[in-house]
Amino acid sequence: MGSSVAKSRCSIALIVGLMLATGIASAQVVRPKLDLGVTFLGDRTNPVNGSDSWLTGGGIEYGVDAFRGFGLAVAIAGLQTSSIGHPGVPLAFVTTTFGPRYRYTRALGSGRGSLSVFGEALLGEANAFHSSLPSTQGVTDSANSLALQVGGGIDVGLSRRFAFRALQAEWLRTQLQNGTTNVQNHLQLGSGLVLRF
Repeated sequence: MGSSVAKSRCSIALIVGLMLATGIASAQVVRPKLDLGVTFLGDRTNPVNGSDSWLTGGGIEYGVDAFRGFGLAVAIAGLQTSSIGHPGVPLAFVTTTFGPRYRYTRALGSGRGSLSVFGEALLGEANAFHSSLPSTQGVTDSANSLALQVGGGIDVGLSRRFAFRALQAEWLRTQLQNGTTNVQNHLQLGSGLVLRF
């Protein structure tokens, strides 16, 4: 497990470094728009036995609009549930993803607010823990996998610095070992606040 934690930390450091480098390079041409969103998330997933489970948690997303709405986003989300279909089998997991994002923003009325719609395709890692996950060596309490996240959302500008994330909807695919297909499909829905720089 120590090597997987080290790999996760290295992945996070690489993602943050890439975002900072992109922001600095873009700042030389045009100052990019930055945003930091904090959301409450609900996640409906399909465990092995066919019954759906709901996980709850939160997420934080950092975005850079580098050129005419095109940019990058980094998202970190943590979710948990006390039962994943079998009574008493909990699950907690954290996803760290990054990738391209496009944002379209339009002023509302007399310039007092704005409406912003964004779409993104993110790739990264999912880390599951505090659970019973089947593996080739038996059952383990933690596992890592690839995470693919595609979706978008709607931000309603409240002021120059603040926005309300009215809706964020994402499809998340993970490949954690589960004893059958080793594939999980998640529907994530969220809402929260956005700080804009």
